[in-house]
Amino acid sequence: MDTLRPAVEAEMRGPVEFVVTTIRVTPNWAFVQVEPQRPGGGVIDPEETGFAGDTDMMDGLTVYALMGFQAGRWNLIDHMVGPTDVGYAGWQQRYGVPAALLGLE
Repeated sequence: MDTLRPAVEAEMRGPVEFVVTTIRVTPNWAFVQVEPQRPGGGVIDPEETGFAGDTDMMDGLTVYALMGFQAGRWNLIDHMVGPTDVGYAGWQQRYGVPAALLGLE
């Protein structure tokens, strides 16, 4: 989760913890679905994030992320916050990850 944290903290404009909803891992890939919250369980007000003004076009602050294991460490490949559809479905073709990793099978 520390691989994902800096990107999400920048978008949420402050420190975050994650409640992991889904995690799937292969030797080279990891897919996660997480709910960000403030340390200690505090709720994040979407209008106090980098998404202020756009939250009516989002489905909450749920984060979906794809990480790849390269050069001996996990690296953030892509992520999205609050999509209203299965936006990560394109990751299979774009990055060559197995459909099962993304829960698309």
